[in-house]
Amino acid sequence: MRFCAACHRVWKDAIEFCPADGNAVLAVERDADPLGAGGMGFVYLAEQIGLGREGAVKMMYAERTRDAPSLKRFRREARALASIDHPACVRVVDYGMTPTEVPFLVMERVHGRSLSSVIDTLERLPPRTAVHVAAQVCEAIEAAHQRGVVHRDLK
Repeated sequence: MRFCAACHRVWKDAIEFCPADGNAVLAVERDADPLGAGGMGFVYLAEQIGLGREGAVKMMYAERTRDAPSLKRFRREARALASIDHPACVRVVDYGMTPTEVPFLVMERVHGRSLSSVIDTLERLPPRTAVHVAAQVCEAIEAAHQRGVVHRDLK
């Protein structure tokens, strides 16, 4: 799927810029395996075609789009994440709805292994590493709290 990052129109053609408004077009491989999944939706690898820049697009589960409280929570999550600027927090660059009324948010792509996969491999972190990770998590939580955001799903 390709869609405009500004007007959110979906395009089938292999284009770099939206014919309607000239903004960048994002490509999302919806048939590909998601990068991850959570309580609200799947996260897919995306590419900003014109710049060749990777990103990630979180798309709400289709069954959740009929639930007004879930829609409101997804929108609140997008606004909350976008308000936080910290190296330990993923950066949100856009939010919108597809033409089929599926909410999405566009985020930077974060490379590396998840903490859970590292712990699965090692069974436990060395104490120095555990303290380093915990300090980064605490800094991210502090940045969120300074913006009035209380996060319920740390990863």
